[in-house]
Amino acid sequence: MQNYLQNKKIMQNLYTNSQKILHTFIMGLLCSLVGFGIGFFISTDMNDSWDYFYIYSTLASFMTAAFIWWFLVERYEKYTILRGSMAGLLSGLIAHYICWILFLFTMRISYLLFGEPLSSLGEPPMDLYFIPIGALSFSFFSIFIFGWITLPIGGLIGMILAKTLSILSKKSIEKTLLLSE
Repeated sequence: MQNYLQNKKIMQNLYTNSQKILHTFIMGLLCSLVGFGIGFFISTDMNDSWDYFYIYSTLASFMTAAFIWWFLVERYEKYTILRGSMAGLLSGLIAHYICWILFLFTMRISYLLFGEPLSSLGEPPMDLYFIPIGALSFSFFSIFIFGWITLPIGGLIGMILAKTLSILSKKSIEKTLLLSE
């Protein structure tokens, strides 16, 4: 009997963890759609070295949103509107920096391997040890230009997802209580 209860507890933990991973993936996916949209706009509006910017913005949005959602909401299983909106707002803010890190890093590696791309002034991309500072300065500009989109939409996504998961978890608890009677 004790072995059965241990196996049941293990299965419940596996189910709970897979739900947490799914919720985190959903948050990352929804925020990556915003990153893709903005990145696609930038890719079509700039010169050739920006052609793949949508990849960096999509990856940065997904990674940042998933990590922050896991850290602030999913780890504690507290699906509140405040936590969800804070996770979304922080994701919309920090994704700018992560995007620039990815972009500048790949530009530098590409230059070291293939001798291209050069900047619009014909200079090589910044050195690897300047990338964190360069990404920070570029982030200020991108937050100023696109932050009015990424921050509120990220907050809204987090708020809606948290509210939805809160409702679903309450229904799940009620259903469990009804079945146990």
